[in-house]
Amino acid sequence: MFTEQCRARTKKYDEKLKPIIEELLEYGFGVTALANALNKKDIPSPQGRKQTAASVRLMLKRMGLSVIRD
Repeated sequence: MFTEQCRARTKKYDEKLKPIIEELLEYGFGVTALANALNKKDIPSPQGRKQTAASVRLMLKRMGLSVIRD
């Protein structure tokens, strides 16, 4: 049950952020730049923590997106 709730919350989070992430990717942002941009906008990770390159990589993988550079 708990895992299902976590997955549902993460899916909703990803759906909300995907347009923002796609726009930043169009500008050529890498994972570190994405993490910094999300932190500047006060957008935490799904767990409520600061964004890191690793958390952004996981998010991109879940969204089916990729970056050209780190």
